[in-house]
Amino acid sequence: DSATWQQQLGVAFACWLYWQMFEFCWHRIARHERIEGLVWALKSHMKHHIIFPKEHFQTREEEELKEILGAWYVFPMLFAINYVAHVGLWLRFLPTSCTLIFFAGLALQFALFEWCHWFTHIEDNFFDKIVAHIPVLCNIRRDQIAMHRAHHETPKAKTNFNFTWPYIGDRVAGTLVIPRRNAA
Repeated sequence: DSATWQQQLGVAFACWLYWQMFEFCWHRIARHERIEGLVWALKSHMKHHIIFPKEHFQTREEEELKEILGAWYVFPMLFAINYVAHVGLWLRFLPTSCTLIFFAGLALQFALFEWCHWFTHIEDNFFDKIVAHIPVLCNIRRDQIAMHRAHHETPKAKTNFNFTWPYIGDRVAGTLVIPRRNAA
């Protein structure tokens, strides 16, 4: 039950695309709308917006840092939901190894999301100091921070729900707004 390299590559691409859309939908719908059964997600996210408004977007305060990452149970819950929703489809049409590629990709993208989001709200951090010296990535990161800061303008934000580049969900929905860079 071995996958061809084409199948593996296709599944890796599908995983990346799926993550982009899932991240957008989870943030846009579960974290910004009142959905029965998911009110906890809305309340926790609104608290995040209140603690980190545009003017106080970054911090080193210990109590505020607790509100950056999702609760410990969010990743296992989302992973289980995605597993149940997709495993039957993958196992039916593709080799089992493709399922592993897909879910390893989701775990990696979720970790990258949390890592970058964490440092977006940390004042004067080492991660952004390093990325600032890497061509291309420094521009992507600068835009990512600017877009997220713009998203934090109000708790009821209407734009920039994707956090990870290239923001496909926002592009598809027409909600992507990249703030203009100040001319130096």
